[in-house]
Amino acid sequence: MAKDKKTPRPKAQTPKGFRDYFGAEVSQRTKMLEDIAGVYHHYGFEALESSAVETVEALG
Repeated sequence: MAKDKKTPRPKAQTPKGFRDYFGAEVSQRTKMLEDIAGVYHHYGFEALESSAVETVEALG
């Protein structure tokens, strides 16, 4: 009885149009987004979060 060979997993890659943030850049980015959110809240806007990825059908 021969063992079935497993198909190797594809290598993890960041999709086109996306990027990873590390270290100090994360802290700077977080501070910037907090400052922007503070201005929004000051003028009465509420937070909204939506998906970063959509299905092909949703995009039309």
